[in-house]
Amino acid sequence: LKEIIRSTQNESVQFLLIGDGNQFKSAENEQVKSLGFVKDEITLQIAYSASDLLLHTAPIDNLPNTVAESMSCGTPVLAFETGGLPEMVIPERSGWLVKKIEAGSMIHDLRSILLSHDYKTLRETCRATAKALFDQSKIAQRYEDHLLSTSRSY
Repeated sequence: LKEIIRSTQNESVQFLLIGDGNQFKSAENEQVKSLGFVKDEITLQIAYSASDLLLHTAPIDNLPNTVAESMSCGTPVLAFETGGLPEMVIPERSGWLVKKIEAGSMIHDLRSILLSHDYKTLRETCRATAKALFDQSKIAQRYEDHLLSTSRSY
């Protein structure tokens, strides 16, 4: 993340950090603002909704809640193609996946997205994709179907 932020210093990019952003002092870098840990759901929704995209820089992750939350607010995601992220982030519908896990590749894709303004066109499809993937009734039905199928096999 530090390398990505450094690479955009001369561009009009603003980073809003949620979580432990202690290594990024807002006073030292005007393009970085940190909310710290946010436990209030309304504040999280506002932050996700106000953002153009979520930059998920974890090199390894399973099914991160931050990605699901961001998509549910209609905010597309740029993440590495790793773990469960390809099942969540559908290219050109809910975001973009970076194939090579390195800062340079993510910087390249981020610049491309920012220049093309593609993030603006994905808000509706992103939210629809999240609803299709994470809707409570669909998840409950999947659990019920799974439990019924496994109980029949015994």
